[in-house]
Amino acid sequence: MSITGKFLAQKWNVNSKHSLYKKEGNWYHIIEDFPGAYFDGNGYVIFDSKSEYDNNPYLQIGETVHVKNGISKMPNYIRVIEKGVNYWWVNQGRTWEHEYNGGFLWAPYKNSAGRPCWHWDTMDELQKGDYVFSYVRGQIVSVSKVKGPTYKSQKPKEFSDWSRDGRRCDVVYKIANTPIVIMDHLDTIKSFLPTEHSPLQKNGLANQIYLVQLNEELGEYLINFFDERTLFYDNAQIGQTEDVEQVILKDDGESKRRTITVVVTRVVRDTQLSKDIKRKYDYSCQICGLVIKTNTKSGKYAEAAHIKPLEKDGDDKENNIICLCPNHHTMLDYGSISINDDYTLLGADGELHTNHRINKDNLKYHRDNIYSKNEPH
Repeated sequence: MSITGKFLAQKWNVNSKHSLYKKEGNWYHIIEDFPGAYFDGNGYVIFDSKSEYDNNPYLQIGETVHVKNGISKMPNYIRVIEKGVNYWWVNQGRTWEHEYNGGFLWAPYKNSAGRPCWHWDTMDELQKGDYVFSYVRGQIVSVSKVKGPTYKSQKPKEFSDWSRDGRRCDVVYKIANTPIVIMDHLDTIKSFLPTEHSPLQKNGLANQIYLVQLNEELGEYLINFFDERTLFYDNAQIGQTEDVEQVILKDDGESKRRTITVVVTRVVRDTQLSKDIKRKYDYSCQICGLVIKTNTKSGKYAEAAHIKPLEKDGDDKENNIICLCPNHHTMLDYGSISINDDYTLLGADGELHTNHRINKDNLKYHRDNIYSKNEPH
């Protein structure tokens, strides 16, 4: 989705009836309602009245409007500087799905020899608002936004390795519309890699580390692959409000810090949908019918499985989600089983019992790209 003037006016709390955006800030359509504003990537100029607009010496108004040196050179330009963030890289192989579904990062305090590891200790340096890029099997599949500092937390029950005691950081994951295939960008990325504590080797393969901080150049390069609108909001559900801190700097050097409240208008990650699917089937596996009794609020446990993985550009929609027990979820994810269009299973006896519509394009993707790789040859 493209950035619009209306979006930036809402984001930066600008009172404008007609808001227009151009990244370079030099060509615009004509403003037709006032107060109106022109935006570029870093700030804006607001016009309180049509008279002020028509008589502005910096605007060359014809069928379109040309601003010779860009609106940033106009004396009433307001530059918006958002709170600075750090960029991080996390290697998530087997842990990716569990950390994504749980909305967290986790690392132990010590290795099997009882010693700390620097790339686990970096967890303690995460700050609210930082961005963390998730590297999974050769691709950056998401960026997550840190919600707050790390805290002591025992090892998630899904993790089989590592010691029990560790630290956790809660994050909001934003899935890439198109995963960043590292090998496709390696020539550019290599020029940004640090000489020490690099997430990648020069050949593009990942180093055996968990979490490492990136320099600004690499962070900015990667963040540009994500839609700014998906990055801006932290909350997952439409209608929730969120406080956002800004620093506004005028050309005269004065700055003002303020906090604005915005209403989320876009779902970033629909965890509620997964819960709805599980409730629809009363936490019963759609393949084997198993119901796991627990002491949780619901009293039962099941897992919401995506047929076409999110990191492979699968949709977080009802027609791509099924309710499974942990065993069949694992078998589906690793291609031990798959599902025919008539819902019979491949790789095992049985069938998928479903009361909601399944996107059969996703079933075909799973058969062709995940299950087929595990068939004997």
